Amino acid sequence: MVNVFISHSRKDKELIRAIDDIFRSVDVTPLFMEFTPESKPPYKKIEENVTKSNAVFLFLTENVISSEYTKNWISFEGGLAKKANKELFVVEDVNNRIHFPVPYVTDYILYEP
Repeated sequence: MVNVFISHSRKDKELIRAIDDIFRSVDVTPLFMEFTPESKPPYKKIEENVTKSNAVFLFLTENVISSEYTKNWISFEGGLAKKANKELFVVEDVNNRIHFPVPYVTDYILYEP
């Protein structure tokens, strides 16, 4: 089974629903993390999910960069991808380019909605 960790803003609900449908249609399980009270600190669950994933996909949107909180989490997730030797795909809308550094990117994908 192929798993991919999805780094994103929780505000991008429509995009994430579409991504979930697309990945599942090709037998890929997307792993999403939203902040919810858990027994473990959130960073531990994120680290587990990145480690068991085959790759990390970062969906870079306006919502990602509009929150310092979200920017910090996606930077953390990118660092985990590097630490775990996972490919880090940055996915961005060709019509709405975002200027935000992603140090460990291995692949860059532009899409047209």
